[in-house]
Amino acid sequence: MSLGAVKHHVLWLVFRESVGITLIGILIGVALASAAALAMSGLLYGVAAFDGKTLVVVSLLSAGAAAASSIGPAITAARVDPMECLRYE
Repeated sequence: MSLGAVKHHVLWLVFRESVGITLIGILIGVALASAAALAMSGLLYGVAAFDGKTLVVVSLLSAGAAAASSIGPAITAARVDPMECLRYE
């Protein structure tokens, strides 16, 4: 903000970075869960190895939790006085 950024740009930057990391984690998790389900399909009797609904619901819940938990730090970062930060450094 000391270089000319507006508060809502700082808010969006922090929010986007935290949710972006979560989305990468969700993609890696879904890929690993799918691979593990295929590997374990021979050991399961009478149960489907891949459940798409569960993966979608868990992914949406994780993304929602990440969005909710990143709003607080994003608002805090947008409210910081630029001169206070520069003095601290």
